[in-house]
Amino acid sequence: MLTEHWLNSYIAMCSQQESPVPYIGNVNETEVQQFKDPGCLRMVAKGSGRSPDDVDEIVYPVRVHHLRSQEALMSSSGAERDEEIRMLRQFVKIIGAGCPAYDEIQQKVQEVYASFQNGNHQGAMKTMDWNQYDGQYAVDSHTRYFTERRHAPSLGHQPFPMDVDPDHVLEELRGTKYIRCEENVVQYLRKVNCLEAGSKYVRISPGLFKEGDIVEIWAAFVAYPAGKNEFKLVLAMRSLVLLTEQFREEGEERREVARRARAEIIATARAGSRPVLPTSRSLKRRYMEVAIEEEDTADDIVRKK
Repeated sequence: MLTEHWLNSYIAMCSQQESPVPYIGNVNETEVQQFKDPGCLRMVAKGSGRSPDDVDEIVYPVRVHHLRSQEALMSSSGAERDEEIRMLRQFVKIIGAGCPAYDEIQQKVQEVYASFQNGNHQGAMKTMDWNQYDGQYAVDSHTRYFTERRHAPSLGHQPFPMDVDPDHVLEELRGTKYIRCEENVVQYLRKVNCLEAGSKYVRISPGLFKEGDIVEIWAAFVAYPAGKNEFKLVLAMRSLVLLTEQFREEGEERREVARRARAEIIATARAGSRPVLPTSRSLKRRYMEVAIEEEDTADDIVRKK
């Protein structure tokens, strides 16, 4: 497949110019630390936590074919609506498009999971959910739009940028209970000239991402509280990068050509099943033959008298 070939070429280029590891690196060079504001467990660079203000979060690149999912706010009220607001997420479902290197992710995630399990914390650890899509393993990556203010009292609210919240819907939803902090920020970028040396990242609107694009996500492993003495491991999205929409657009064009061809076939079949009726313009009307000498009218007879 052309998509798989393109993705393999891109990963090979990145391995030569940027990082030799296409996905998750050496877990032995990391460690799991406990954090507050908000409370969670994070994978960080080993030895970087000598000072609470000097900790390097480990963020990994994942180059994939992606399926984007929209998080919708349901119409409800009270506690149910509040829970829905809390759960609103920036979310993508990703697959490897047949790329062999993508198969390594599951093994690496198990190593990450073991590292979190063996971390210095109390409580059970739930791993990430793996689902199948189109016969391939798919993994979800997300970041919530909001953090409850009570879970991060030392942090202030960061306004939503216009490209993320153009109609101020999220700003109105958060009220006074929620804030947007660093934990909720996702960069939306395009990588220009991604198959060439000297590529660069530029900021774009989230609305430009479509289902079927080839993207690169940069994500961190974070374990959030999921109940009493329980944590849930999450692939927390930090950046969503558009690599190319070429294959999606080509697929859409092929589908449109096929749709028009089907419509034409159906129209032709329908026209052939109905008799073609003549119009009045094609009708040859017959008239009575009239003699050259016309009969006298009633007025002519009166005048003759």
